[in-house]
Amino acid sequence: MIQRVNPLPNIPVNSLEPTQRINNNLDDLRQKSFHQILNDKLQSQEITFSAHALNRLEQRNIVVDEQVCSKLGNAIEQIAQKGGRESLIMMDDVAYVVSIPNKTVITALDNSSQSIFTNIDSAMIVDRGKI
Repeated sequence: MIQRVNPLPNIPVNSLEPTQRINNNLDDLRQKSFHQILNDKLQSQEITFSAHALNRLEQRNIVVDEQVCSKLGNAIEQIAQKGGRESLIMMDDVAYVVSIPNKTVITALDNSSQSIFTNIDSAMIVDRGKI
């Protein structure tokens, strides 16, 4: 059984009225430029797993925890800086095929699976101790 990788954060209860919270948020946004807001949204985007990837992880008993997600996130950032779009990331005897712009894991394979990869433009082998 696969558990949710990114648990929902605790949402603090705010003592302000909803309209006051909205006005405060709007004031904060007005002080930022469009470019800053866009970059903030793009940077905060978390790694997602496609339905196909979730099925493959479950079928192959591949465990994805916060440490793996962190390593994948770092690898995705590095590949994005080099211009990669569809990438193979090898980590801990598991191969992840990832859509870099969407930060989405498309599929995952372990060492017992078939090892032919198509439609990728980059690959990265992650050393266990480096990322």
